[in-house]
Amino acid sequence: MSRRTAQAGSMVRWAAEDTVRMLRAWRPPERPEPVERPSRRSRPPREAEPTWGRSDTSATVRRVVQRKALFPLLDVLGRPTVVGLHHLEAARPPIILAPNHASHADAPLVLRALPPALRDDTLVPAAADYFFTRPWLSVVVTLAMNAVPFDRRHDIADSVRRMERLLRHGHSIVLFPEGSRARDGRLRGFKAGVAHLATQTGAPVVPVYVQGTHALLPAGAGLPRPSAVAVHFGAPLVASPEETARAFNERLEDAVAELATAARGHTYRDVAPRRPGWRERWRPQGALAAEPRPVLPDPEEGWIARWRSTTPR
Repeated sequence: MSRRTAQAGSMVRWAAEDTVRMLRAWRPPERPEPVERPSRRSRPPREAEPTWGRSDTSATVRRVVQRKALFPLLDVLGRPTVVGLHHLEAARPPIILAPNHASHADAPLVLRALPPALRDDTLVPAAADYFFTRPWLSVVVTLAMNAVPFDRRHDIADSVRRMERLLRHGHSIVLFPEGSRARDGRLRGFKAGVAHLATQTGAPVVPVYVQGTHALLPAGAGLPRPSAVAVHFGAPLVASPEETARAFNERLEDAVAELATAARGHTYRDVAPRRPGWRERWRPQGALAAEPRPVLPDPEEGWIARWRSTTPR
């Protein structure tokens, strides 16, 4: 047997042995566990946008509801005052109003503070899982505040695109950068939804600070408690072309925080002069001034003085 034949035979034997070892060590491949994806039936149905709320008939009904019911109720409960309304003159609609969020009374108070022409064309995105699950409640908020559904749990991106489309059609919106209400009434970190809309559409953003609504109607309360409130408007902010949404969001958060700091020294309670009561109007002028005031006994005289004198020192 030649040398080449011996090398060829050894290579064949090595290949055969390697093949046998490979076949013995072969195991079926492990299949990954299937990922359970939610079916279309389990997903919540997408809420249709109630376009009927922006019709001429709905706008007429809304003006009557606001002027005859909603705004007078706010005047009785909160005695609201408005600060910095001149800043709205520098902003060209459509604009984004970005207030803090501590109560369900924030959006109605912001609408009340707006000029009528701007108010009629301003929409309020409301939580679809809260305000649009019951038909009667969706009708009330649509007629009273021109609310539109905002899905904050499943289709946030779709809701943001809807707000962008409304802005491009000339509608101003009231959008809360904090998202949900603050339980303690304090400012929280802002989400980037408002900043994204500002950078994509170029719409000016007016920072707003609503003061006192946490005492008026806190989260979880069933009925409002009378408490004075105030709405503070700041100078409009416009995102520059090279500014990112994160940078603009930080600038907006600082602007609202500055309004909150300035609002601490603002005296907004009892700004209207006190009206005389029915007894003062009924009595002739000068009768109350001529009436002698009762003389209260001096606590240092009588039994209090004698009791103090017996107290050991």
